[in-house]
Amino acid sequence: MPDEERSVGSGLSFSFDHRKNDGYAEVSVEPDGMLARADLHPPIGDGLPLAPDYVENLLSRAGIVSGLQTEAIGEACLTANLDRKSTLGLVVARGTAPEPSVPEHVELTGKAAAAAPGPVSEAEAPEASDAELARVDWREKSPFVVVAQGEVLGKLVNERPGSDGVDIFGKVLPASRLAPQSYEAGENVEFADGTLRAKSAGSLIVTGNRVAVDPALRLKTGVGYHTGHVNFPGDIDVSGVVRDGFRVHSGGNAVFRDTLDASDISVHGDLECRQGLIGRETALVRVGGSASARFIESCRLAARGDVRVVSAIVSSRVWTLGRVEAGDRGRIVGGETWAARGVTCGVLGNHAGVHTVIKAGSDFAVQQRLDETRTRLEKLAARTSKLKTLAKERPGARVEAALDASRREELELIQLVETLVERLDVDEGAVVEIRQEVNPGVIVEICRMRLEIREKSGKCRFRLDKSAGKIVVER
Repeated sequence: MPDEERSVGSGLSFSFDHRKNDGYAEVSVEPDGMLARADLHPPIGDGLPLAPDYVENLLSRAGIVSGLQTEAIGEACLTANLDRKSTLGLVVARGTAPEPSVPEHVELTGKAAAAAPGPVSEAEAPEASDAELARVDWREKSPFVVVAQGEVLGKLVNERPGSDGVDIFGKVLPASRLAPQSYEAGENVEFADGTLRAKSAGSLIVTGNRVAVDPALRLKTGVGYHTGHVNFPGDIDVSGVVRDGFRVHSGGNAVFRDTLDASDISVHGDLECRQGLIGRETALVRVGGSASARFIESCRLAARGDVRVVSAIVSSRVWTLGRVEAGDRGRIVGGETWAARGVTCGVLGNHAGVHTVIKAGSDFAVQQRLDETRTRLEKLAARTSKLKTLAKERPGARVEAALDASRREELELIQLVETLVERLDVDEGAVVEIRQEVNPGVIVEICRMRLEIREKSGKCRFRLDKSAGKIVVER
């Protein structure tokens, strides 16, 4: 019987001439020659049944010789003959795709695989609309990929040989050879035992085929929506404005090259403000090491190390476990300066008599804890008093138990207060040294001894005379 061939879409469709009631098949081939499907139709009445040989012969005449699905064809023919139901779209031949060969290479994994390009400049950053800001806190978004020391950045992929494929017409499809990007270790990254690892914590940088880690984060356009909050394990170097409401946390040292308008700054190491440091409402700057700035204004700053300023500390609250150094000409005007190891400045207070407090020789952290404990003790004493009244009016086991517990807790807090008071004074030799003048309105405390300045005076030095129980002024 002659064949009939017709095009279907961009593929081909084949069928045999057949008697009217005989079972028959129609075969269609995908354009890429990798798949053939068949519609199998059952016999009608006394027509000849649909035989697998008939289908396979049809495929052979169509040139389909590879990847025949013999078992599926047999089952479909049986179903057509027994159940007299058509089977449509049956896969009757499937080609084998070639498997490309892959050379040995190092591929990125984890954070490195998803590493974004470097941060865009503030000018290039998209403006966030009011609607977007309502849905997403863009300050939490960051373009930086921060990795930990020892973190795996990439792994060696062994060579994988390829294999040729074949389409349903028997045509061999040669295997290709892939050329995947392979990465190598850059600065602060090592390759050992088939693994790329970060040698230090820091910012991940992928340039070309090199993977590096910069232990310092350098921000040339300040901190804002283009950077998000900054939380970095190493050193930070910032040029430009830190926008209001953005956090900057550094696990190392931090340098701010322009005036820092502080919202939430935390530095584990040393803080350096090349210009000045200005506070924002309830903002707090926390420093694990020393802090230096040209000036400090309307700011709350707590540091474990020394605090150094060039020109002035104005209307600020500064706490340090070290010294406050303002040099021969630096001024301290207004606010409260608490320095465990003493203070040196040029001018203390001003001619207007602005209230200025200097506290030296005591540990501010102990004082803060002492204040908190005393507040708790006051509340607990009030509760104990109420329980005593209740025990008289309505005595009972539960009230007595609560009263006993309150008294025990009160005693524990009293003992804690006594311990903290003993630890409060850390340097009885701390001095407050004024290189030019001290003005009325200034209060100097050394180890809780207090002296109020009522008259202007020149260069002087305040120290504690413990035996006399007072502060001595040396001129």
